Amino acid sequence: MHLIKIGESKTITATIGTANASEPKLVWVPYHPSMIQITESGMDDEVTGHAEIKGLKSGVTKLNVVAADTNNYQVQLKIVVLPKQATGVVAETDASTVSLKWNACTDVDGYVVYRFDDAQKQWVAIASVEETSFVDSELNSDTEYLYKIGTYVSDEETVYEGEQ
Repeated sequence: MHLIKIGESKTITATIGTANASEPKLVWVPYHPSMIQITESGMDDEVTGHAEIKGLKSGVTKLNVVAADTNNYQVQLKIVVLPKQATGVVAETDASTVSLKWNACTDVDGYVVYRFDDAQKQWVAIASVEETSFVDSELNSDTEYLYKIGTYVSDEETVYEGEQ
């Protein structure tokens, strides 16, 4: 599996092995070309090739690497393009609640709301939501609370969190 950010480029490699392909040339085929772009590719030696991929939009996709020979040996790589950070976070408070709202992010499956825990000196996930708002309740009126919003994409197996 390969993680990449939107707008970022990353070089990945694949090995075809001399027993698996009759000639050393690879074709890189993205399953979702709207998510990733192959910007350059080549062979490093007789069995290993490389490609530079660029993240275009967040999501989980596959990249097929196919030997360009009569055997058509192939491998499939998972590529995760991590979502950007949520923006426009606004908080409204009353005696015992904090209402958070933020701008919707495109191509995300949801958001993770974090609150800083002074006792543990770390950020703690307090909710996972699909909406662009969250209400934190039963709070102490004399305590200051800090929040941040994370974004995520997922597939059938795993949740991949982007920037916070």
